[in-house]
Amino acid sequence: MIWAQVSYYKTMENEIVLTESQLKRFEKLWWIYGNDGKKCTLFNHKLVQGFYQYKENRIEAYRQGNKNMAERFGKAYAEKNGVTEECIEACLDVLNNP
Repeated sequence: MIWAQVSYYKTMENEIVLTESQLKRFEKLWWIYGNDGKKCTLFNHKLVQGFYQYKENRIEAYRQGNKNMAERFGKAYAEKNGVTEECIEACLDVLNNP
């Protein structure tokens, strides 16, 4: 199963504090990259959900998940279901501009 590739255990090192403005921006990203939005993939959904709902930064774990998925299931499958650089850049923009 794919989820074995990205463990989602809450740890102190991944917890972040978000401003109200950042939360609102992550909610907007949720409707684009998650929740069956126009740029939704399985991992985009989970990445934005992690920021918005759980206040966790798991970007590196999902990048590694993409590599693992490509090795195991092929590049086409990883591109269809993995986290996209566009989604990562959007999340980093929110984080870097409180």
